[in-house]
Formats: sequence, C-alpha cells, structure tokens
Amino acid sequence: MAMVAARGRGDGAREAWSSSAGESSVDMDDIFEEDEDGPELGPDLDMGERGELEELGEFLSDRALQNLTGSEDLTAVSFLEVRINTDDIVLRDLGARLPNLSELKLNSSNVLSFRDLGTSFASLTVLWLARSNVHELDGIGSLTSIKELYLAFNEVKDLSPMVACDSLEVLDLEGNQVEEISEAHFLVSCEFLSSLTLEGNPVSKLPRYRKEVLEALPNLATLDDIDRQDDDGTAAAEGASDDEE
Repeated sequence: MAMVAARGRGDGAREAWSSSAGESSVDMDDIFEEDEDGPELGPDLDMGERGELEELGEFLSDRALQNLTGSEDLTAVSFLEVRINTDDIVLRDLGARLPNLSELKLNSSNVLSFRDLGTSFASLTVLWLARSNVHELDGIGSLTSIKELYLAFNEVKDLSPMVACDSLEVLDLEGNQVEEISEAHFLVSCEFLSSLTLEGNPVSKLPRYRKEVLEALPNLATLDDIDRQDDDGTAAAEGASDDEE
C-alpha cells in the first residue's frame, strides 16, 4: 500500500483529498500546507485520519484517479500534483488515462528512473521531479512533447538520454551529480534549450565551466540563472582592457 497526496485541475474540477474507496472527500485547503516542494499534510489532520486516506493498491484505478484529480472526466485534466512511490504504485498507463495532461508535478516522490513513468505521456510539456531520488534519465525520450523539466536535487549523472528531447526549452538539474563538461554536449540536439541550471553539480566547480558550457550550447540564453549577455559583456570589457594595456 502507498500514501498518495494529490491535486488535479480539469474543467470544473474540485480540489480534494479522497479515499480510493470513495468513502470521504475533504477540501484540500483544509489539510494541506504549501511549500516549494508541493502540498504537505497540514497539522489539522491527525495520524488516525492520515492512515484512512488514499490507501491505494499497485495500480491506480479510474475511480481513484477521478478522486485524486477531482474530475469525473479524466480527459479534461491538464494538471496533476502528486507525491508517489513507484516502488508501490505503477504509473505506466497514467498518461493514456489522462490524455490531455500537460503539467505533472511529482516533487518529493520516489522515482528512480523515467522508465517508471511509462511511455504514454504524449501531451506532457512540463514535469517537476525535484527531490525525487531520480538516478537515471533512461526512458525520457518517450516524453515527446516535454518543454520544461525540473529535476533539482536528485542523483542524475549521465545526460546522454537527453539527446531525444529535441523540444526541451528549460532544464533544471541543480544539485545533481553531473561531473564532466562533456555531458553538456548531449544537450546540443535540444536546439530550443534556452535555460540550463547545473549549479551545485561537481561540474560547476571545474575551471572554465561557464565558458565551455556556453560554447557547447550556443543557443543557451541563461546558465545557472545568469544571462549569457552578462558573460559576453564581461568578456568584452576584459578584452578591451587588455587591448589598452
């Protein structure tokens, strides 16, 4: 069994926390507090109530998804926020049952590999997986429409699977385990990539890190939240100073 916290957004959808058996429905605002990682159980819910909520089996049924998203029409759901452990819950057909899901927030989950997400998220454009124990990106190529990917504070080291993400515009890998500047070359095929964050990775401590990454990715506008133009301006000023000397 697994505990799942979720909220969804669809046409006319309510935000709710519901039991998979449909026994109760509680306004999420009453039991969640917001933080940067998504919803947390609020102090008004005692441990006995927590144990009764959202105990799900290995697969998420349509009824469980309707309860989680607050929408009877799963095709109307465009956003879902959930914390989940893929050791307990199988998500591989989730995209097929939420065909118009464009934004999925899985922060503070347990998702070791993108293969655990399946291959059916054809409409997904934004994915959050911060602090979710992600170790590898194998399988990410199935997210054919992905434009924004937020993977801060995980264990990602190998960026080679990113060659398949040719629609990607934003990639946040802050606080991961990328070690070599050569890994940035796997992002060359992401021709629309304009924002990249590698701050907090071992690679960011290497000499000439910024210069070499920006040279490898000429279309990149922002690296670690610093505009390329700032680097170009500094380089130009240093060059002019050298000429004067």
